[in-house]
Amino acid sequence: MSRLYRTAAGVAALIAIGLAPITVPASKPPKHAAIRFAPNVVVDPARMGGEPIMVTDSTGNIYISSIIGFSNHTSFLWKSEDGGESFDLLRVPLPAIQRPDFTLGGGDTALIVGPPAPGYKDDTLIFIDLEGLASFGTATTFDGGNTFVNDNVFASGDQPLGDRQWGGHWRDKNGVDHYYNFFNGLFSPDSGTSTASYAIIETTDYGKTWKDWKRNVVTTPGRSRPGPLFVDPDTGDLMLTWTINRSGTGGAGFTLCNHLKRCEDTIIAEMPSYDTNNTFVTGARDRQGNLYVAWSAIPRGELDPAEVPTRIYLSSSRNKGRTWTKPAVVSGNLGAASMPSIVAGDSGRVSVVYYGTPKQGNPNDNAGPWHVYMSQSLNALDAKPSFTRAQVTDHTNHINPICTMGLGCTLDPNRRDDRNLIDFLYAAIGKNGETLVTYGDTAHQIGPNPPASSSITMFAKQIEGPSLYASVGELTPPEPDVLPYSGGQNRVSSYWASAVPDNWHADLVKDVPFPRHGPGGPGPQNPSLDITSAWLEAAGPNTMRGTMMLRDTFSVKIPQPYTNNFYMFWWWSKNKVHYAAAEVGPAEYGISQTEDAISDCYAGEPSYSNPASARWALYVAAAVPPPNVTRIDCHLDLLTGRLTMDIPLDAVGAGIGDTLYSVTASSSAIHIPNIAFNAVANLPDEADAVSPFTYRVGSIRQQTTKLLRPPPRSKRR
Repeated sequence: MSRLYRTAAGVAALIAIGLAPITVPASKPPKHAAIRFAPNVVVDPARMGGEPIMVTDSTGNIYISSIIGFSNHTSFLWKSEDGGESFDLLRVPLPAIQRPDFTLGGGDTALIVGPPAPGYKDDTLIFIDLEGLASFGTATTFDGGNTFVNDNVFASGDQPLGDRQWGGHWRDKNGVDHYYNFFNGLFSPDSGTSTASYAIIETTDYGKTWKDWKRNVVTTPGRSRPGPLFVDPDTGDLMLTWTINRSGTGGAGFTLCNHLKRCEDTIIAEMPSYDTNNTFVTGARDRQGNLYVAWSAIPRGELDPAEVPTRIYLSSSRNKGRTWTKPAVVSGNLGAASMPSIVAGDSGRVSVVYYGTPKQGNPNDNAGPWHVYMSQSLNALDAKPSFTRAQVTDHTNHINPICTMGLGCTLDPNRRDDRNLIDFLYAAIGKNGETLVTYGDTAHQIGPNPPASSSITMFAKQIEGPSLYASVGELTPPEPDVLPYSGGQNRVSSYWASAVPDNWHADLVKDVPFPRHGPGGPGPQNPSLDITSAWLEAAGPNTMRGTMMLRDTFSVKIPQPYTNNFYMFWWWSKNKVHYAAAEVGPAEYGISQTEDAISDCYAGEPSYSNPASARWALYVAAAVPPPNVTRIDCHLDLLTGRLTMDIPLDAVGAGIGDTLYSVTASSSAIHIPNIAFNAVANLPDEADAVSPFTYRVGSIRQQTTKLLRPPPRSKRR
């Protein structure tokens, strides 16, 4: 087909479905503060996983889970109690098990938050993990992640086999909690459809038992890629979204199931010459009951992806899904956008996050560079809603194509490396209506086949711009406070202090019970793991110095059964991760015990391990350092708690004037130092972390003490 004919046919196809072939200028939105995100947080620098999912509870705690895949049988679950500044791994209290249950999952995870169960104070959380394609493993916590009960290794209802699950909750008028698992049931494919039967199972005893709620939920031929389940809290109606994949036509659909288990399908939009089966559709319900659905559409057939961008579209409904607005372009003039996730606050106020790149082309062949973007609308119910787009990531997060063929990517030797983002990223809403985002970062060269590296789970938080809650209005950074440089005196957190003109960051003191979670609840405070401030600065023409102030190190306290404390600076620059670390502990565990209690210090690039149990980025040095790691000079002053690391620029991975992103100072405990890299027991268990910051190599630390006041912190459990 000639280019001229192909373009004309593409325009005709676009007009036929009510879409403009180019972005139509929307009505001018009211003037608001620019949307801004804080420097992005590395959720866990060691445990690599993709496709992160996230929920928040009623007190503002944040839960994130990511997966590795069937081959490694490992999924992770983290919790943040400080608004996303740091995350704690929730797991069975055994070093070799990195997950909250004893099942063999790793395929997909879902998280469901509900109100406190009778007799408990904490919100309930149910963790659901896909066990191969056979069934689902589940575990429930009633105490904020200290313990998990109701381990269930076969939670697929009356029939086995399933894929990609989504969860939901409803408390009925009698106070009974209903938890739902909506998934792609593989045991009974329908003739004439492109996928198997969608199913919903239910538990009313917090995961002890699961039973079928309804099979064959969606009956429309050609439905595919089921998206997240959401529930009407007043009526208990279940709402489902799905994509269309039928005879060269894409689109999106919606199903409403009432409490009598009567389900009705509605076509939201049909899109000839588009592939919408490439990623999951995503839906949300605002606090007034309006509905929103977003999806990605790749041009195909007579539409040339080189001329028509891959875009994100949104449609809304004011009448519980009976009718929908014409699809509106969300991603604007980006060349390609993929994997949307949507959240809604008050009426018409939505945020859609997604991977995007200015480079045009099918994501499956488009190496970007990719970033995470957010498009926010405050009038998403209008026939022509307006959107404001902001970049979420402060650095590139992906530098190879995005394969959108699911397991087909894994099975294709030419595509498997491009599935390292897996299938989605995720958004949630914070307590003040700020948009929260968790995503995968693969642009770091950790792994066997760079640039297609395994994913590191990241977190980002909106700190400025419109809130999704109308009563809040605008999100504004806290006013700066002034405090002296003194590790033992700091009582505030810098909390996303990207507005601070220097790179000195303080952290709350007495915020390090270790372990933070476990069967006995939070452990005792550990002052030697309590970082009160941290910064980077030039220490000569070829050296960068990292400094941490620790609350009390006069007598280093190492919690049992750990053997060493572990302190690390972590940063991203030029599509690579580098770090500097110090081990502190008893002489018998170290290579050489110095008079200031430091066992070993080193800097460079993390190593990669892919044992049967998981994929790890490894930072702990061995007796003989691995390639790209060098020993460095460091010093710990036991009287003042000042820990310094002098890092040669060769080990920084950047030169004078270059920028380091997501610089994070953290403290951890390790079990057995200086052992084989693939030992699961030697992964650092984080105790404390200072909020990340950005640093330009060669800068001298400015003598200013401006900080940001801390946000409200949820009560420690």
